[in-house]
Amino acid sequence: MNIMTKFGETHNFTGWDFVARLEEVFGREVDGIVYNSSRPDEKILAQYLNQKAEFVEINPEDACWGKRRIYSDDMLETSGGIVRHDSRSWPL
Repeated sequence: MNIMTKFGETHNFTGWDFVARLEEVFGREVDGIVYNSSRPDEKILAQYLNQKAEFVEINPEDACWGKRRIYSDDMLETSGGIVRHDSRSWPL
């Protein structure tokens, strides 16, 4: 799952929106979701907010996920002020 939304592409998407869109494209329910559980610091979030981008949060306990498995861990990399998944955290 994306860590941040992007204005003009995924603006106002929730975590569920990302999953629903993938399932629509795949034509089936996904088995699992890889989710970053660590929130960027407020300074970085403010920079992204200026670009109309927001942090994507989910509640892994929400019933909407059904049988989908949530693989959640701190996978956040913010060097250079850019939010991305940390490749060193793989595999979970």
